[in-house]
Amino acid sequence: MLVHEGVRAWQSTKPGLQLRLLVFGGVTIACAREAPSVFVSQPPSPAPAPAAAPSAAPAPAAPNPPAAPQSLGSEPLAVRYGNAPALAVFKGEASYYGDQFSGRKTASGELYDPRALTAAHRELPFGTVVRVFRSEPPGVVYVRITDRGPFRRGRVLDLSRAAAEQLQMIRAGVIPVRAEVVEFGPKPKPKQKRTKKRAKPRRRSRPK
Repeated sequence: MLVHEGVRAWQSTKPGLQLRLLVFGGVTIACAREAPSVFVSQPPSPAPAPAAAPSAAPAPAAPNPPAAPQSLGSEPLAVRYGNAPALAVFKGEASYYGDQFSGRKTASGELYDPRALTAAHRELPFGTVVRVFRSEPPGVVYVRITDRGPFRRGRVLDLSRAAAEQLQMIRAGVIPVRAEVVEFGPKPKPKQKRTKKRAKPRRRSRPK
């Protein structure tokens, strides 16, 4: 129905107008055929990055050095004597060394080190290991006898600063303790008495 109406409308158009419409339509079709295709220009792709040179192979890890054999004497005293039974027990007051004694020679011949767990006793052999207890606040420390003292009445031990810090007695200075000997040091060798050689009497030469 729409086609017939379009034909009737074309026939009712003036001949001059029909000719113009035909010419305009032909030109439009020709231009549409000859119109170049439209394309979007793309930015040039970046040049590929040069290949990275192969990195040198990582050096093989150095083997761990063999651990040095650990002797029994190098273990901490608390580890070595933690379960040792008490061989002797004594009680009294304990004091500690002042900082002015650092580096001084003790009675055993060792130099006093405030960082070492050592102590002084009047009679125990050098090298004796003592377990020292404090009741309040509770604490325990293991020390090795390296010096003689203390020489004040009622005091039984003179502790190093490191041992005193473990017993929390720096502020108090002197505290009551209970001590247990867990290993006696070697007995000192008896000193040999030197015998004086008697000088032989000189013989008097007879007069000729």
